[in-house]
Amino acid sequence: GSFPVWINADDGPAAPEKAQGYALKITPAGAWIRGHDKLGTSFGAASFIQMIDREGPARIRCGAVSDWPEYAGRGFKQGRLLCNPNLLEFALLGKFSCVEEQSGPSLNYRALGGYMPWTPLVKFWALETARIFSAFGVDLYFGVDMYTMYPNMPLTSPRTFEFHKKLFSELAAAGGNVYYPNDDGRGGQAHPADKAATGDQDTSAKLDAKYLTRLFRAVKAEHPGFKMTFCPVYYFGPDGTVSYKNNPREPYLKSIREELDPEIEVFWNGP
Repeated sequence: GSFPVWINADDGPAAPEKAQGYALKITPAGAWIRGHDKLGTSFGAASFIQMIDREGPARIRCGAVSDWPEYAGRGFKQGRLLCNPNLLEFALLGKFSCVEEQSGPSLNYRALGGYMPWTPLVKFWALETARIFSAFGVDLYFGVDMYTMYPNMPLTSPRTFEFHKKLFSELAAAGGNVYYPNDDGRGGQAHPADKAATGDQDTSAKLDAKYLTRLFRAVKAEHPGFKMTFCPVYYFGPDGTVSYKNNPREPYLKSIREELDPEIEVFWNGP
């Protein structure tokens, strides 16, 4: 139409030299959006949309904005992607940089009868969703509780590692990330194969953090932008006092400190 919008044009306003920063300039002659990076550009476009007055005849407010976040990681955790088809729009207009989702690849949706496996249709849906979020620069973490707790798979088995690596690599290739929950579902459930391999009833402190580090590094070696968030068995804080037989709290938390790759983000839930 008669109102042009230039995105990342050379003659646009300079974006602030900050991660996710952007500059927005709106005049009667047109608008300029300039992002410091991909996500900054997306946030600049979202702010432009928010400057449109939709009450009565559409009008665009003139003005200038230079903005960036003080804290780069801003997001939320939600239950099911399938239940929220407007999730990306909500994240962009809310200026969120990441979304953590409970059960992404399986479409864990009770109305469909519970967990759905990694079928070709579910795989297509998950990878396309990852590509769309990645195109805007928003980090999407797919939850994989159906492959980390239900069922509880033996971490000492090479087949488990290769299964996880293949699944996570497919998500990473599409721009997706992984939310890996052990949570309370794994707390007191040492797998018989792990107990046999370690000769010990208490396997979580000996296996979990080391396994995640090895798995994360294997995927990241092929996909450098890959990210992972981990929900451990034991939660943070003085009120997180739940205890599991043969899986004591302090050795488990110590293993996270000593064995977990520091690039893996830890999601500390409440009790």
